[in-house]
Amino acid sequence: MSRTIHVSHCRKFVGILSFLLWAVLSVMTYAASPNEAWRAIEKLKKDYAPIEQQARSNNRENAESKINHLALMQQHLEYFIRQHSADARTLRARAWWVEIAPQVAQGLNVKLDEERWNEEIVTLEAATGVPPTVKGEIEAAIVSARLRAWTWSNEKQTPPEGLYERIERFLAMHRNDERAPSFAFFLGAMLQQSDESRATRAYKFAASAGNPQMAAKAETALAVLPYYHRPLDLVFTAVDGRQVNLASYRGKVVVLDFWATWCGPCVDDMPKMIALHRDFQARGMEIIGISLDQNRKKLEDYVAKNGISWPHYFDGLGWDTKLSRRFGISSIPAVWVIGRDGKVIETDARRNLRKLVAELLATPRKA
Repeated sequence: MSRTIHVSHCRKFVGILSFLLWAVLSVMTYAASPNEAWRAIEKLKKDYAPIEQQARSNNRENAESKINHLALMQQHLEYFIRQHSADARTLRARAWWVEIAPQVAQGLNVKLDEERWNEEIVTLEAATGVPPTVKGEIEAAIVSARLRAWTWSNEKQTPPEGLYERIERFLAMHRNDERAPSFAFFLGAMLQQSDESRATRAYKFAASAGNPQMAAKAETALAVLPYYHRPLDLVFTAVDGRQVNLASYRGKVVVLDFWATWCGPCVDDMPKMIALHRDFQARGMEIIGISLDQNRKKLEDYVAKNGISWPHYFDGLGWDTKLSRRFGISSIPAVWVIGRDGKVIETDARRNLRKLVAELLATPRKA
């Protein structure tokens, strides 16, 4: 096994060296004049869109192609900035470099040169006499880069100072920019637990934009937003006849599990949910199931066969289940965590559920 790993690492190392050599030769090929160098950069930028689209499939090879393409573009940009600093297009080159540098660092699993990165941002911010279109492009690059660097860091609870205001200014001045809806959505997500009013404005901006996918996500976020600030009201009769009122769970951590017996990933996750209930119920955690099943007997049989003891909401409407529509659930499994005060803490807790529950239960109750 160790020999296989060694060979694998060697191949990977050779692959990286080959790519770097190709990147250097590519830059040298297009380095004859500023116009030729810029045409090469624009071609790389144009070719990036389909590569990025393919990378969204989560295919490892496509993801590597995306990072290699960005790394090559970064090499071209650095050459242009260094060799053609007096060219008017250098500001745009700096803006694009600032935007892609964190992506390349993350993709290659190397440390971002934050000193250089921040210096470039300072240079961009100090630029004067910049045409409005280029100014918007520069600002979009800075916002995008700061968002990406923040989400990549370990300090997600403390965004860079002034980032909220910077995004709001961008939305006010460049509302038709294609990146504006995603910036607005990020802003809403960052503010949803601390500032309901500003988060509402941000999500409404994203929901009204001409991006259907982003609009749908924003509408879902708006449906949940009030419950980060006020206790979630949830009252129903469970499939087994029990009366469920979330208010009676106050003082406990509650997991809402939106699932169905026909959902493969949901069924795959169920042993983990059962183990979670077994390990944490006595410490103050409860689970409430929200079933998107249409067949009542299948749900009852599955619950009985697997010894699932927590209550389940069921109305037989499948994807049109009233609670899933109320909360904008568009995919399952969807796992929410409700705090001891009845307010929503997390609506995407599936992957870190056990850790989050343990942390919440370890936190002393407020008097």
